[in-house]
Order: sequence, then C-alpha cells, then structure tokens
Amino acid sequence: MFFGFHYLDIIVICVYVIGMVYIGVWYSRKGMKNREDFYLGGRRMGKAYQFFLNFGNATNADQAVTLAREVYRQGVSGMWIQFVVIFLTPFYWFVSFFHRRMRVTTLGDFLTDRFSSKSLGAVFATQAIIGTLLTTTLCYVITGKTLVAMTPKPETSYTVEEKASIDGYKQYRELSAQRDINGLSDEESALYSSLHEKYKKGELNSYVSYFKGEDFWWIYGAIVFAYTVLGGLMAATITDIFQGLLIVLFSLLLIPIGLLKVGGFSGLHERVQPDMFHLFSANVTSEYTWFMVASMVFANLVGCIGSTNNMAVSSAARTDFDARFGMVTGNFMKRFMMIAWALCGIIAVAYFGNSISDPDIIWGVMIREFLPVGLIGLMFVGILAANMSSQSVWSLTCSAMFVNNLYRPVIRDKSEAHYILVGRIVVAGILFGSILLASSVTNIINIVKFFFSFAALFGASIWLSLFWRGLTRAAVYWQIGLCLLVIVVLPYGLPSFSFANSNPTLLVETAQRTITVNAVATAADFEAGLASQQGQKITKQKTVDPVGIYFERVVQVNPDDPASPKMGVGRFNAEHFILSRLGVDFSNYSKASIDTVRFLFDSLFPFLLLFVFSRFTRKEPESLLNGFFARMHTPAIADREKETADLEANKADPARYAHRKLLPNSNWEFPKPTKVDVFGFFAVWVAIGVIFLVLYGVMNITVP
Repeated sequence: MFFGFHYLDIIVICVYVIGMVYIGVWYSRKGMKNREDFYLGGRRMGKAYQFFLNFGNATNADQAVTLAREVYRQGVSGMWIQFVVIFLTPFYWFVSFFHRRMRVTTLGDFLTDRFSSKSLGAVFATQAIIGTLLTTTLCYVITGKTLVAMTPKPETSYTVEEKASIDGYKQYRELSAQRDINGLSDEESALYSSLHEKYKKGELNSYVSYFKGEDFWWIYGAIVFAYTVLGGLMAATITDIFQGLLIVLFSLLLIPIGLLKVGGFSGLHERVQPDMFHLFSANVTSEYTWFMVASMVFANLVGCIGSTNNMAVSSAARTDFDARFGMVTGNFMKRFMMIAWALCGIIAVAYFGNSISDPDIIWGVMIREFLPVGLIGLMFVGILAANMSSQSVWSLTCSAMFVNNLYRPVIRDKSEAHYILVGRIVVAGILFGSILLASSVTNIINIVKFFFSFAALFGASIWLSLFWRGLTRAAVYWQIGLCLLVIVVLPYGLPSFSFANSNPTLLVETAQRTITVNAVATAADFEAGLASQQGQKITKQKTVDPVGIYFERVVQVNPDDPASPKMGVGRFNAEHFILSRLGVDFSNYSKASIDTVRFLFDSLFPFLLLFVFSRFTRKEPESLLNGFFARMHTPAIADREKETADLEANKADPARYAHRKLLPNSNWEFPKPTKVDVFGFFAVWVAIGVIFLVLYGVMNITVP
C-alpha cells in the first residue's frame, strides 16, 4: 500500500495518464495551421465526433459526485441539482444551431459583431474567463475530495485534534437522532447547539485522510495541459471518445456491488424511508420542491445560450443538423447516466445512513468501501477522465476568448503561430490558476448554485441579441454592470466586512419550526415506543432549524459559548435584501422558497433592465443589424462555397430571408419553425418521457 492506494491501482492510473499524453503528442504532429484548427477542429466535425464531444463536454465527474451528494442528503429529489437540465434538452435542438450560425469562434466575437463593439466582446470574455476558472476549480475540488475519501488514515494515526473532530461528529449525529425521537434535556440541548455551530463551520468530520486535495492538483493539471496544448480541440475530442466509455463504466460500476451490500433492491427499500424515493419531495424540509425545480429550470434556460463551452462545441460542427444531432444525443446519454448516479446516492443512504459528515466525499467513500483492488484505480481513472475531458474543452474555449477578444485587438498583425502560442499559455493559466482558487472552496453545491445565477449575466442579453432588433449596446452595458453588482460584487464582497457580517439587521433567520412528517418506523423508533413494529407507518415530530435570510449561514463566533455573538458566513443574498425593502417577508420561508426567490430574481432582473434601458438609449444602425440577422437566417451547410454565396446575397438583400421570419415587418427576428424544428422538438420531449419512465421504474424495483 502507498498512502492508501494498492500498487495495482497506481499502475492503472499511470497507464491512463501516459495514454492521454500520447494522444496529445500524436495530434501535435499532424500540425495546426490556424486558430480555427486549434480551437474548433477546422469546423469539420460530423455527427459522431459531435456526439462524443458533446457527451464529454456535458458530462464530468463533478456532476456525478454533486448529484450523488444531494441524493444522499435529500433523497431522489436531490438529483434535481443536475437533472433540471433534462428540461433544457428540447431547447438545445435550437440553441445548437443558433450557436453554429453565429459563425464565430467565441461568444465574445458574437457580441463584438452584433453591436460593433470590441469592448463589449472583451467584457464578455472577461466574465467567461472568470466562469471558466470557477468551473475548472470545481473539477479540482471534486477530484481532490474523492481522492481524500479514498485514502483514509487508520485510527491509530489520528492526531488529538483529528480524533476530537471525529468524536464530536459522532456525538452530534447521536443527539440529532435523539432530538427527533425523545427530545433532549437542557444539558443535551446546549451540547447539541454547540456541536451544531461547529458542524456549520466545518469543524466536525467523519474521516481523516493521508492527502490534501492540493497535493494532487498540480500533477492532474499538468496532464490536462499536456494533451490539450499539444493537440487542441481534436485531441480533446479523441480523448472524449475514450473517456466517454470510462464515464459510463464508472457510473455503473458501483451499483451491482452496492446493491449486494444492502440486500438488493428489496433491502434498499427496507433501509431507506419511502419519501426518499420521491422525485418531488412533499417534505417541508426538502430543498427540491416543484417550485424550486421550476426556478432552477428557468435560470438554466436563460443561461444556456451563454454557455461558452456549448457554443465552442456546436461551432465545430460541419452543419446545423450535425450541431443539433450531437448536442441532443450527447446530452441524452448524460441524462441516462444521471439515473445511475441517483441510484448510487440512494445506495449510499441505505449503507452509510448519516455517518458521513461531508456529503461531498460520498462518492469517494463508496469507492473505498465497495470496490476491490484494481477497480479502485479504474474508478479513479474514470473520474479523472470525466473531469479532464471537460476541463480540456473549457480551457480551450477560455483561451480562444482571451486571444480573440482581449489580446488580438491590442496586439495586432501577428502570425497564426504566435496567437496559438499565446492561446497555449492561457490554457496553462486557466488550468493552474484554478488550483489557487480550489484551495478556498469548501462546498461544491455553492459553486453549482452560483452558476445558475452567474450564467444569466449574459444569457439574457444574448437571447435578446438573437431575436430583438431593439436591444441597444448601452442597455447591455447597464444590465451587465447592475447585475454584476447585485449578483456577484455585493454577495461575495460584503461578507468580508465586519459592518455587514456582524450587522444584527442582516443576521436575521427564519423561524424554527416543529413539523409533523409521515415516516416508516426504524429500529430506533420501535425501541422508543413510537411504533409497535419496525416498518410501521407512523407520524413523527421533526424540528426544522432556522436558516439565514440574507447570509447563507448565521453562526456563532465561538460555538462553545452560548452567549457568543453571531456573524454571517457565506454568500450575502442581495436579492433578498432588495425584495425585503420592497415589503417581502421571508421569516416563514423554507430553504427551498428562499432559493427559489433568488433564482427567479437573478433570471428576470436582467431582462427587465435590458427592456427599460433599450427604451431610452440610442438604437443600433440598421445596416449593422441587417448584416447580423442575415447571418442568423442563413443555414450552415456542408458546401462551404454555396453557404458563403448565400450569406453574402442575404447581407446584400434582407428581403431574401424575409420568408424565414415568424414575425416579418417587426423588430422580432424569430425564425419560422420548419418541419425539422417541430419534429425534433417534440421528439425530444417524447425521449424525455421515456427517461422519466426509466427513472420511475428503477426507483420502484422491489425484487431482491
């Protein structure tokens, strides 16, 4: 054994790493003539390449770990943290060809062309680079936490502090369970409060590892860097084909072994409360109610058009249809994988109960507990593969935006080789710069929820840019500035200042409540006299702890002192502060309701600003708009010469494409739906129905 890994597992990991680097070297020898070759594979990727590239881009290990984590915490309803995208899939049928018809390398280029503004393209590029840094950071955190969970220290190696943390967590869980069954004495309540404060601050743990995540991140980043900068997008695509197979493998590997350990599907249902299998939880404590899910779907729909990664992948397609086919089929493959991830989360509930202090590590713990030597290494390789494929595409997309929208407008008239070299340096900056950010991240769900809001910053303006002639450059600037203030600057800046995080006005929480829930009696319920037999349907009293309204968490500075002052920790919800000033009372809201309001505000506020400011600012020149919309109404086809001729003719005479508009003679440029549009859209909805049927069937299997 070497720091918790068997030597056979280490060999498996090393073979994989060498293979990935070799692919990059092989593609580097084929040569890349220009930036289009490096960033977009020469726009020559057909349906098969598009499928694997979309699957790899859409699927990474952070999604598997995040989804399993939330299912472990919340039951099957927790899968909505990732499963919300299933309702976006029909819209991808259109988003993909919108991206392809932009005929640019980056979304920064798109905004530059739409408004004849290089500065606006630079603003978007800056925002997208920040977003890419954060998504890459998330991959590092996931991989690090999984590695940490797979390499626990033996108890004999604990320090005094580590043992105290683990013992405190066990005591906290025991008191938490006792509180819901028999209640707590005054002394026990005081101890519970102290431990609860420590838990909120991350001071209690159920494990200790040999590793810290950052020990591994630098090596991991170097591997991704090697095959990405050598081979560009084509190398990333080839590795996606291999890594896509590994993603399927690691998604399915834990299930049969886990089911054996819990007694099959029948044992699974015996160990897990029935409400944990519901896709929409009726439990008031659930964070994934139907209205919460609806708000997440809407937020994702607003933001999906601004996805730089989706845009890069679709832009690499030969034709409109290739882009559509690849995005929809690649993403559907991911939807099926989500069912496997959710089942893994439920198996974790059955096997581990509430013994895991940090849900982020649940995937790594399952690997360690369920898999034999050799397969542990293979599973870890699968996680590496899933994250590496996504990070490769993300870093290339980010590099393209930096070169095209920030560097090239300033450093002009250089060779293509020069710009490719700069792009490679940027890839290194993204991959290694994210490591510095990763060390400050403690909760992966916070990053996921941040992206729901962050994506709307430009999502709203890009949607309106595609369809509304009335949108103005000035309105976009105002919208971006105000939304940055409300969604990013205030929420993540104010918590650093004592006048905010210690202000009693901002430290208010929702009211603590005691609710009655339906449950199936456990052994502890039977022993406490709450049921005549185990498995009986009963009602139980459950205490719902307060949650912060303005701050993500409100904690005591010193958890051991009940009189200690409180302070706000985590994100400051500026949206709630604004709405409270307008008369909204959040005191009786649930956690799900509070998050719902935030997502709806962040999704709708940008549109409101764009419509208002466009009404009072100077319109864009008609000549500029005619040229832009000619491009969006000209299909991308395999015959490049014919496509170019059609495009130039449409630019010269807008009347040529008037018949393709749904609302001619208006300021709205919605394309008239074709038979392919309609058939594809509804076919995707049918496929979604099939996925829900499969999910329902899997979660209701009760045979051994």
